[in-house]
Amino acid sequence: MLVVVVDVSGQTSGQTTAALNLTTSARVGALGSMYLSVNDDDINVAVNNPTLISDKMNNQLSLSYVSLFSGSGYGGVYYGRKVKKWGSFVVGLQYVGYGSFDGYDEDENYEGKFVAADYMMYIGWCRKLCERWRMGASLKPMLSHYESYTSMAVAFDLGVTYKPIKNLQI
Repeated sequence: MLVVVVDVSGQTSGQTTAALNLTTSARVGALGSMYLSVNDDDINVAVNNPTLISDKMNNQLSLSYVSLFSGSGYGGVYYGRKVKKWGSFVVGLQYVGYGSFDGYDEDENYEGKFVAADYMMYIGWCRKLCERWRMGASLKPMLSHYESYTSMAVAFDLGVTYKPIKNLQI
């Protein structure tokens, strides 16, 4: 299998949202999040490589949640669907909650509680070009809300995958 990965960054001063760096399942985490070429119809691997979305993901549903410490945690839901003549799609949402915090002003006056969270929507598509070639794309709109501050970002992936002849030896 040939996988080409190109990294393009529009904001280099820091991470926009933590949702991009989190694993989507226990299996992905066990692989060290290095699974770009795992091609076995697992809907969770498609989130970082849309060329791995397949027709076999039709009606697959993935739900995950990880409880961390102090009320923080993250989770996601992903659903796959095959659409005739268009290809296969995966849609989903990922959430990172950092918990509840006490807010104070610069004079240490209590101003109440606030929450901090990141949200990411996922829309991925893949289409088989021929027996060995597939192309895919994904769009990931993101929203971060910390206290009274909100930021938005958009990430996307484009890819092409080539599956070599079985038992090919060089």
